[in-house]
Amino acid sequence: MDRHHVRLTCLGTTTAIADAAAANLLAQSPSEDFTLADQLVVVPGARAGRLLLKALVQRAAALGRGFDPPEIVTVGGLIERLLDAPPDLPPPATSLERRLAWASVFAAADAGHVHPFVPHGSAPDRRLWDRLAVHATRTEDQLGVASLGFEAAATATEKLGGDATRCRLLSALSEHVEAKLAEAGLSTPLHYRRTLILRAALRAERVVLVGVLELGGVQRAALARVPHLQILVPADECDRDRFDSLGCPNIGWASEELPIADEHVISAHAAQDQAEAAMRFLADRVTERPGLACDEVAIGVGDPGLAEPLKIAGQDAGVEIHDAAGTPLLATPVGRFLRALLAWRTTRLPADFAVLVRRPVVERWLRGDDGDPIALLDQVRGERLPATLDQDLGDDAGAVVRRCVQSLDDLLQNDDLWSMRRPLPWDDADLSAIVELEAIDRTVRAIAPVLLGDADVTALVMELVLDLAEAVQLPAEPRERSVEALGWLELLFEPAPNIVVIGMNEGSVPSSGGQDPLLPESLRQLLGLPTRETRAARDAVILHGLLRRTKSLRLIAGRVSAEGDPLVPSRLLLSCRGTALAERVLKLTDASKALAGERRWRRASAGRNEFTVPSPPLSARDIATISATAFRDYLACGTRFWLGRIERLRDVDDDAQELGLPDAGTVMHEVLKRFGTDAILKKERNAASLASALHDLMDAVAREKFGTHPLPAVRLQLQAFRPRIDAFAAWQAEAVRAGWEIRDVERGMPEETTLQPEGGTAIRLKGRVDRIDFHAGRNVWRIIDYKTTDSGKSPREAHRRGSKGDGDWMDLQLPLYRFGFAPTLLKSAPLSSIEVGYVRMPADPALAGWCDAAFSQAECDDAVAKAIDIVTKIRRGEFPLGEPMGKDDPYAGILQSLVFGVDDDGSSRGDTEESP
Repeated sequence: MDRHHVRLTCLGTTTAIADAAAANLLAQSPSEDFTLADQLVVVPGARAGRLLLKALVQRAAALGRGFDPPEIVTVGGLIERLLDAPPDLPPPATSLERRLAWASVFAAADAGHVHPFVPHGSAPDRRLWDRLAVHATRTEDQLGVASLGFEAAATATEKLGGDATRCRLLSALSEHVEAKLAEAGLSTPLHYRRTLILRAALRAERVVLVGVLELGGVQRAALARVPHLQILVPADECDRDRFDSLGCPNIGWASEELPIADEHVISAHAAQDQAEAAMRFLADRVTERPGLACDEVAIGVGDPGLAEPLKIAGQDAGVEIHDAAGTPLLATPVGRFLRALLAWRTTRLPADFAVLVRRPVVERWLRGDDGDPIALLDQVRGERLPATLDQDLGDDAGAVVRRCVQSLDDLLQNDDLWSMRRPLPWDDADLSAIVELEAIDRTVRAIAPVLLGDADVTALVMELVLDLAEAVQLPAEPRERSVEALGWLELLFEPAPNIVVIGMNEGSVPSSGGQDPLLPESLRQLLGLPTRETRAARDAVILHGLLRRTKSLRLIAGRVSAEGDPLVPSRLLLSCRGTALAERVLKLTDASKALAGERRWRRASAGRNEFTVPSPPLSARDIATISATAFRDYLACGTRFWLGRIERLRDVDDDAQELGLPDAGTVMHEVLKRFGTDAILKKERNAASLASALHDLMDAVAREKFGTHPLPAVRLQLQAFRPRIDAFAAWQAEAVRAGWEIRDVERGMPEETTLQPEGGTAIRLKGRVDRIDFHAGRNVWRIIDYKTTDSGKSPREAHRRGSKGDGDWMDLQLPLYRFGFAPTLLKSAPLSSIEVGYVRMPADPALAGWCDAAFSQAECDDAVAKAIDIVTKIRRGEFPLGEPMGKDDPYAGILQSLVFGVDDDGSSRGDTEESP
């Protein structure tokens, strides 16, 4: 290139880049009206182009002159706009088309060619070929930045003394990929762009680069053909020599000492703390200057994962955040539906089925004359799961679930699904849903032409749609009085004088880039590809501009990620020396100085009375019956008693992969119920025979509940019950030999059993005892409650507080059982006595068998009086709130016990005077 045709101009750092660039471009227009139509202006991104065009229009209007705008393109679209492709050049294959071609080549390749890519011990399949194809396509794209192929990577690897086997194999396979694409009338992007540079005609002879800090080898080669090239650099004149001829920063910027004052840097603990620190920055600016306009502040988001916490913090603070990057398509209702559908197709687990059917559009579609599928799924889950759904679930509820399963399987094979309009009843009145559906439609249309003849088209379509949709962002229209949230690279052109940046951590700023195992840093440097150092140099220029241009700047670094992993502060924050560096390191690593758990904005929101705990209605007082087991819940927390026992609210775990305590107890109780009703088994005196029979009963119950193929964890849990069954059988056989006889199982309390509260109508006391035994020789009854928990607590430990078991009541179950059954039992056996207690089946076999509660008559009378007092309080509408139950509290959302967070010990976090 003739160097006289290249002009590099420094725009300075104290003025917004768009304004400075607009002034420069208009000053060079020779005509009376500003005519820039013959120029092609290249900017880093679309938003930068919009800001530049706005600045050009405003400046021309202010001068009262006409304006003919230039064509503005982004760096990514430079080559296709600058060079006119020859008519005989096949179009470049898309990333998807190349991915499918690579997968086909991998699948057809000789075993020796693909052996280095196959994990040890795994069998190659279509999924493996697709993963390898994704990897090969990504590496191909990274090499293409420098107009290189796999052969160049192999040669450079050998030059560095590395193993180039895989690069050589990919180079050989790439020839087959190129041939396959040629058969389809396509060319590889590398071949296409090389041909463009050699043969294509220029479509523009005047090109202006504005704030472009990164250029690949292909783009550099294309720009070398431009006769008149102007470079506008966002730097001061004194830094001119620190940029190359095309305006990209020299590597020396990566070690530049930046003038970052301590007040610029903030350390915050977790993602939400970073977001709340940004809200504090906005509040401080408004305090300093009331009436501050929204376009005078901006939030930079170095880590895209912080966008959602930022949006939540904005809602809590009453600030509307406009995310310039848009909403990820897969985070929309349509995207979540597709993710749920693919998960169900892949796993066939009840948890994924539940997620899918709970999507509103699926629930509307499945709802039929035979009931609500969601409610029936919950019923089946409680009775039959955890288990797979590919089994005969029996009964009416199971039949409805099976119908839903079949309907979804049919949907997966329905071509209309991919129109995204049929057969699902999407809400056409929801404008956001229409935008999401159209985005998915465009993705499907991009895929459809390359899937002809594929045998497993449904699975492939779903996977490819999700893969492509993952990169799609749906832009949201900016609203009045909204604050812009911008990506780090977009801050280069941001004109706002007050900026706060969150996510100033290594790997985000500077970014880790598109790292590839085949392209380590040393190899990338040798090949001329972007490296961590070049990205650090680019980001140093951006930060240098922010420091010079902004009136107020805050840079926030997080200490831990959303997953709890430690984060490293950005190297740019440590670009100082000596004592200043030591102080900066101490500030960023001292946990006591990091913002954490302040919840300032959430407490402010709570002050608006939006967080309220509901009160029990008057109808809650008018209960006609109460269970003997319910008093334990009231004694723990009256409010939770109301929610669980009166309102019948319960927690549903769709993700059950193993038996929880209630499910395990239900299995064992059903086994013991069947044993107790078998006239022969309940009299068995031989422990071994009884144990064998009980194992058979457990197998039968397990088949009925979990099918013939229960989940692995369930099989292990059932196996772990067998030693408990053996211990129970030994005790039971001994009890029979000692003269004990099972008289009843699952017996309900007589209907005439009531409790009489003060000044009110009597309330019926209900209860179903597990088992009642009688010893004729001793004239003694036993009221038995089975306990299968691991702890093996005694009845006294479970019912009363204190080390001696004589403190406050925690449970009234056994005394109330005695109160309810005593009249009937004593009448049927005059002068008999009654014992109440547990038959335990804990993890320790030594604790198995009968455990007498040994409650005195006075204690039993006191328990009944306590029950009457509780009923009296219920009738008065007293439902006291108990202590927080911790993170596993099923009613935490209703009771707002987690509004301010809960510490590991279960106590609420935050200022107590502001807690709801």
